[in-house]
Amino acid sequence: MHWVVVDRPGDGRSYYPMSLHTSRAEVLLLVGRWDEVENVFRGNLEMAEASGDKRLTAECRNKMGTILHRRGAFDGALEHYRQALAEFSDLGREDGQAAALECLGMLHVFQGRFQSAGEFYFRALELVERMGHQPSIANIHLNIGNLFIQQGMLAEARGHFQKKLEMSRALGDRLGEGMALGSLGIAASMEGDHTTALDYMRRQIEISSQLGDKLGKAYGIGNVGLVYGDIGEAGQALDCFLRQMQICREMGDRKGLLQALEALGPALNEQGRHQEALGHLEEAADLARGMNVPPLLASVLWALAQARRGTGDFSGAGVAAREAMKMAGKTGNRELAEKCGKFLEEPESNVREG
Repeated sequence: MHWVVVDRPGDGRSYYPMSLHTSRAEVLLLVGRWDEVENVFRGNLEMAEASGDKRLTAECRNKMGTILHRRGAFDGALEHYRQALAEFSDLGREDGQAAALECLGMLHVFQGRFQSAGEFYFRALELVERMGHQPSIANIHLNIGNLFIQQGMLAEARGHFQKKLEMSRALGDRLGEGMALGSLGIAASMEGDHTTALDYMRRQIEISSQLGDKLGKAYGIGNVGLVYGDIGEAGQALDCFLRQMQICREMGDRKGLLQALEALGPALNEQGRHQEALGHLEEAADLARGMNVPPLLASVLWALAQARRGTGDFSGAGVAAREAMKMAGKTGNRELAEKCGKFLEEPESNVREG
């Protein structure tokens, strides 16, 4: 067990069981008790700083960033990641630099900043390949694949997901295997192979359930819902989005909750249940603004415009459509910007003039 020695004026010397607390937090993270995880990581960081151990402080800072990132507190996460990267660089710790760079890449992908995300990922990959650290290499391949998925580069993404799957199996990493299967399912779905997609995704959910991985299970269920939506199984899609929403809300996973709500709102719109969609989409818009995620905000606002029009609120629909068009323009989503423009040109004068 790793004990941290802390000397404080007036309090004398104390010993803190850092490794014990860290191991406990990793279990709590897996099962979704994220409030407790955040408290543990804050305590670890405080003790590391008090001990004067710069390497340990950088490690604890990066872990603190990961829980803030998962909870959607992106500004705080970004600050911790940047500080950790600087500290690891000062110490000459390439393993720590790679971890911080990978975390920065994941954050930038979610915010739609793909070029900078790619730069972070490939810098991290160069470092871990030089060190020969197989688990880290596998994880970065998964994240590079996710970056390519976001850019519609499916063949490239599939190649990285396959590397992650092969390496995870060789390492006996069941959690990593499940993540790779789920990602291969997303790629298959985007290629229109829904049968293969559902097979991959169900295998991922099965592994997550066996391991008690609530986060993986929630995201897997949400992805299955998206496939059901694509093949016209609206009722089953809604059930999946509602389950994902419930799990993410219980965990305090604001990022996952936003993704669930973003899927749930349009699904309700398609069934003509616009009043139900409104509450979910308004919550999603608030989350996306708070997390500064322009790509998702644009998508949510577009669905919100349709929900408001469906309830007869043409003025509110126009407001949402104009904001969606602005966000779509900022993120380079021309297709959505054009949809919003056509929406605003429709006959209802209130939509045009709002």
